[in-house]
Amino acid sequence: MENVKNPEYLYAYHDAIAKGQACNVGISGDSTSTPYFVPDARFTPIPLMKSLAFQKGIRGQAFLDLSHSGMTVADWADNYVINDRGLNCRLYMPRWGINKWSGETVADFEAKLEQGIQYFRSGAGCGVEDKAILLMMPNSVSDETNGRDVAWLDAIRPSMIRVAADYHCTFFDTAAMFPDSETGTGLWMDDPGGIGGIHPDEIMNSWIFGTIADLIWPTGVRSVVSYGKVPFIPSIGTTSVGGTTETMCVRTPHGVICGGMSSFPTTNIPALTQLCQLPAGYRPRAVESASVVAANAGVSYKVVPVQVSANGVTITLEAVNGVNTIMFGGLQFIGNG
Repeated sequence: MENVKNPEYLYAYHDAIAKGQACNVGISGDSTSTPYFVPDARFTPIPLMKSLAFQKGIRGQAFLDLSHSGMTVADWADNYVINDRGLNCRLYMPRWGINKWSGETVADFEAKLEQGIQYFRSGAGCGVEDKAILLMMPNSVSDETNGRDVAWLDAIRPSMIRVAADYHCTFFDTAAMFPDSETGTGLWMDDPGGIGGIHPDEIMNSWIFGTIADLIWPTGVRSVVSYGKVPFIPSIGTTSVGGTTETMCVRTPHGVICGGMSSFPTTNIPALTQLCQLPAGYRPRAVESASVVAANAGVSYKVVPVQVSANGVTITLEAVNGVNTIMFGGLQFIGNG
């Protein structure tokens, strides 16, 4: 992948994913990593990563917001990384460098960056065999007035590449991937106070984290754990009683076979409570697969025939009393969703 160096240092995280292990993933950085500057919350870092993991069939990941708006690499190295190291992040993603303190030089930046990375790596169980670090360049910025611009990023890039290599970190050059922050100001970047593009907007965030998702969850690793899962939308319930659904879908030469488990906060599940929803573009493979049986403790409950619309396929359940967990399977679909 262009603008990425040493992806092999993601070994510890990929090894955990391949083994189906639950992991903490920490996203550390300044305001460009926070959820506060993107109007649509769905496109902020944590929700984006959750959505991308779900789409790629990756489960059991806890995404931690370790960002600190307005802070510098020195604040991180002197304070925040101490807490971050204790969170047992199998994958740690520091992204510092845009904000500068008065008189900061490239040498100052490099010293603090190395201090922080060295501290993280020096912890017990924090070597490359146990933890992966994705060291990220800041995104491109165009605040020339305050010295936060392409020239500054170009100056600190060699330092970041050197520190990444010395401490077995994968290097991710965010700035080089999406370099034109001047044209992007007011389009895919904001323009706080008219000083130039600083924070990625919804679309740029989706570019950045979409690219990260392809790197940290590559096809080869996913093929072991996801088997081509089709993404599902977790149930929120079509009545006042909602639930959560974990659904798995496997592609076969004849279509898609689906099943799952729904959990509800009550033992009295109303009729037409939504179990899950398949994305638009799918339909039942045959009439007999339009309804299936859900089972719990050896007792069967009928799933109401699925409803097909432009928004997808909705799977609902008839009224059930005395249980709060429903397992279902045998749904067969065809389509191009």
